[in-house]
Amino acid sequence: MNSITTKGPAKSSLSLPNILTYARIAAIPVVVGCIYAQSILDGPLWLRWVALAVFISAAVTDFLDGYYARIWDQHSAFGRMLDPIADKLLVASCLLMLAADGIIHGWTLWAAIVILCREILVSGLREYLAALRVSVPVSKLAKWKTTVQLVAIGFLLAGEAGDMVIPFTTQLGLLLLWISAILTIYNRLGLSSRRHPSSARGGWCMKVLYFAWVRERIGKAEEIVEPPAAVRTVGDLIGWLATRGEEYAHAFETPRVIRAAIDHTHVRPETVISGAREIALFPPMTGG
Repeated sequence: MNSITTKGPAKSSLSLPNILTYARIAAIPVVVGCIYAQSILDGPLWLRWVALAVFISAAVTDFLDGYYARIWDQHSAFGRMLDPIADKLLVASCLLMLAADGIIHGWTLWAAIVILCREILVSGLREYLAALRVSVPVSKLAKWKTTVQLVAIGFLLAGEAGDMVIPFTTQLGLLLLWISAILTIYNRLGLSSRRHPSSARGGWCMKVLYFAWVRERIGKAEEIVEPPAAVRTVGDLIGWLATRGEEYAHAFETPRVIRAAIDHTHVRPETVISGAREIALFPPMTGG
């Protein structure tokens, strides 16, 4: 299929979404330093409140960078690479510092270990699947797990300072950390079952090619996907792809303008795609 390249908006490493990601990374030594000074060096308790305030600000940037990237069409390959790294650095640093502080201790260390192992596993899995051009969309359960995890760390950062204001703050943080670990295990099992669907769906895979600003917004030229059984037509496929993440939702926010071709032949939204091995998706005037 021939394509006409359309120039999209310039992607800069200094765009606002990326700056927010940089800020999240810069917050890590501040949070760790405050907890270290308070717990290891016997500093004042107000340092824990400073750590908590900086951590909350960093957690908020995790939402804002994706939000602004979506509404301003500032998705970039660099941002997609750096954003999950910043998240993992923040979570891992806080968990290690809380373990050194003694807030996380005993059996609760296993909850922290599960979470840390999950972060490493997901990073390796995504890198491996990216080489195969297979994407792993973030599930709703994973988003809930992340939210619970961040709230748990927030309570634990407050620690004894929080206990003086709201009793059982630390215990509540430890409980939420265990809930996050349980959701982590459950979500990993769910991911494993999704990555091996042959027994449930006959192993139907297809290559999806993206062109022009569809490719720019998604951040990749092609990938291998495994549509669920309910996806029967081109329109169904576009609707399903739109649920796979923020970048997909942005790319397919107006599905009626998306054109499709199967085996270099233009097709309509109601065309059945069952058994198709390759489909191209592009905006008007980019295919021929």
